[in-house]
Amino acid sequence: MKLHLAAGILAGFTIVFIIKGLWTSEFDWIWWLSMMIGGIIGSLIAALLTRKGK
Repeated sequence: MKLHLAAGILAGFTIVFIIKGLWTSEFDWIWWLSMMIGGIIGSLIAALLTRKGK
């Protein structure tokens, strides 16, 4: 998995949560952090599973 794809996924989560925060007038930082950590871990796992044997 390329770094720009992982960054795009995390940026997408961030945009969604900012819009959600504006819509509901409160921003849930714990939920945002958990989604960011989950996205990072998921990206790393996908990168490890798809890397070519070197």
